[in-house]
Formats: sequence, structure tokens, C-alpha cells
Amino acid sequence: MSNYVHIEGIEKVQRVLKKLPDKLKKRELQKMFRVALKPFVSTAQGQVPKDTGTLKESLGLITGKSAEFPSVHVGPRVKSRRSIAALRKKGLKVGRYGSGGWYGHFVEYGTPKRRRLRKGNTGKANPNPYMDRAIKKDRPGIERGVTNDLIDFVEKHAKRLAKL
Repeated sequence: MSNYVHIEGIEKVQRVLKKLPDKLKKRELQKMFRVALKPFVSTAQGQVPKDTGTLKESLGLITGKSAEFPSVHVGPRVKSRRSIAALRKKGLKVGRYGSGGWYGHFVEYGTPKRRRLRKGNTGKANPNPYMDRAIKKDRPGIERGVTNDLIDFVEKHAKRLAKL
């Protein structure tokens, strides 16, 4: 299943966006994506199997770093070493691998059964596609939100560019 959003009338939007400064485009588009994806984060958190709650807490918005293509991703955020140290200072119990959802992909896609060199095996985890379920639930709302925001953005800046 494709996890991309299709926007109708994108050609007109691209023509207006080419005329705008890059920094403004990136900032404005990321802001639109963040607003449209906020409800999706809540839906995804509701689909996570509840074991300890760490994975649910780690789901959030992640800003893409590409200078050319502005993007916002939704998924498990893994805390950096610096933030782990800060959590420990506050007196919170933080495991060896931090407090983030570093294992989110294992839950989503499952793991194969693996043999150990000496004895036994590691077992296997069945896939639990919580993100796919959330995407199926929220896709129309995300598309509608991004499309409406893009139309407003283009109209606002088209008027400004027409004055030049």
C-alpha cells in the first residue's frame, strides 16, 4: 500500500511556488504539513498496541532535513543521548537504549525467527501494522487538510505576486 497523499491541481500550485523564495516556501509548507498531520499523530497513537506506553509516547512529527523538498514525517522519535541524560537528571528511569520508540519498526513489520549459535532461538514477533491502520483511517482528512491549506497559501501569494 502506498503511504503518499495525492493532491489534485498540483500543477497550478507548482507554478506559483516556483516564483516564491525558497526559504518562505519551505517554512510555510512545513507549517501546513504539521497542522494537517497533528490529528494523524493522535490516531496513530490510538492504534499502537499498549504494552509499556513508550512507543505511543514516542510517536510524533519529525521535520525533514532536505533543503530542496520540505517534508514532515510521522513516526517514532528516538531520543538523543543528551536528552536521555536530561531525563535521568530529572529522576526518570531511562533504559540503556533511551526512552524513545527505537523498536517501532519491529512492532510494525514483525521479526523473523532466528537461530542462536549455541542453543535455541530468539523467537519471532508477528507484525502489528499500527501505522497502516492509522493511515487508512485518516487519509481523506489529511488530503483534504493539505489541499485546502495549499489552495489558501497559493491564493494569498498569487495576489502578492500579481502586484509585482
